[in-house]
Amino acid sequence: MFWLLVSGYRMTRPAACVAAALLALFFSFNGLALAIARFPHFAMFMVGTGMMFLVALVLRRVGVALFFFILCLSTREDAGLHLFAMLSLLSVLERARGTPWLEQKPTLAFAAAALLYSVAAVAIQQAFSSDYSLLTSEYLGRPIFAGVSASSMAARLLGWVVYRRYVVLPALCAVTWAIVRRNPYIILGYAAFVPWGALHLVAAREMVGLLPSYYAFPYMFAAFWPLIGILVQRQHRDQGRSILEPTCGFALLIAASFPTTQYLHNPTHIDLPAGFLSPPSLSRQAATDQAVEGLAASKELGRILIDQSVFALSPELYRTENVLSSEEPHEEPDSIVYFAGGFENVLAREKAAQAGLTHIYGVPRTQLRIATNRPIEGIQGLVRLSLIE
Repeated sequence: MFWLLVSGYRMTRPAACVAAALLALFFSFNGLALAIARFPHFAMFMVGTGMMFLVALVLRRVGVALFFFILCLSTREDAGLHLFAMLSLLSVLERARGTPWLEQKPTLAFAAAALLYSVAAVAIQQAFSSDYSLLTSEYLGRPIFAGVSASSMAARLLGWVVYRRYVVLPALCAVTWAIVRRNPYIILGYAAFVPWGALHLVAAREMVGLLPSYYAFPYMFAAFWPLIGILVQRQHRDQGRSILEPTCGFALLIAASFPTTQYLHNPTHIDLPAGFLSPPSLSRQAATDQAVEGLAASKELGRILIDQSVFALSPELYRTENVLSSEEPHEEPDSIVYFAGGFENVLAREKAAQAGLTHIYGVPRTQLRIATNRPIEGIQGLVRLSLIE
């Protein structure tokens, strides 16, 4: 964001440079970003690298754009679809405004590569995966779109208006801005993610349909887009115009993202802004990493289940069937490893009680807990806890 403002909008004088830094900081902690931060997810790496790619592309730094393009695509299989949605609409709009296809070669090349990557990645996944499909279980359902009705879609849409104002209000402001100025470049980012919104309106899983936390991450691109779109427009037509409108308009969009409700998706119980000021110490992080690796290699635990937080720290050490789930059946475990106070803490305790895992151990200086039916005092560093703990 700062790079775009300084290099693209020429905010290079000291006062303007400070304003650019503050605006970039303001955007980085907007209402949507804070909502997503309450349930941290690696999908946000897609947003960061994707934004760097877009800025480099619009500033004609193709080499830098390629680097961040690859990083963005490597994050998840759907990354290419999001980039394609924005770049393809931009190319069509530019062509309609008189820009020849030949002048859009980098944009068209990246758009095609993004689409081909995602299509190929999804096809390979389907070819080599088991019967389980995240796309089917979370979005399409079995049979496809069973239970979807006009009333269910209307209820979800109303829920977004009431509880996802950090997405809806900036979108409405952007639409108003685009209509008043008769400038489709402003709204193109939100238009690109209409299919994403529609997919969540009909999603099979209720939680997904509510569009909580990181599920709304494409709208970070949409909220960022007005500065990209206006700069592209200026490069061809209005280079001499004041930067006051785009910067003030963009600041208004950010401000519109902050009105919120008390019903935010916060499964990890992160208290903001206090959470920014009290991160875990480096020694605690090191102790946690060391303990996770040690427990994965421990044969004394027998058949083991782990919560998703443990799995996220060391996915290479476990198999998918070791991950705790409320929906998928598991073999009767001998041990369950989880984080006390983590978002699956209650589920882990319930599964432990059902399996008769009455011995609870903790790892000093960490929030790791082990519920087991085995005497594992021999594992170095474990401390026996009460059932309440």
